[in-house]
Amino acid sequence: MLDISESPLKALLRVDREDWRENLRTQAEFFEKFGDHLPARIREEHEAPGKRLRAK
Repeated sequence: MLDISESPLKALLRVDREDWRENLRTQAEFFEKFGDHLPARIREEHEAPGKRLRAK
């Protein structure tokens, strides 16, 4: 068990949704350069976090 109080633990586990959205946006711009040459599985993995962000 970790000896961390609730407030610091919440800060450590916090997810900044705007940072994730920005990261996904810039990754998408990069991946667009590959067009149809980007493997479908990479595209699927890239899209998965965005779907989870929209679900909440």
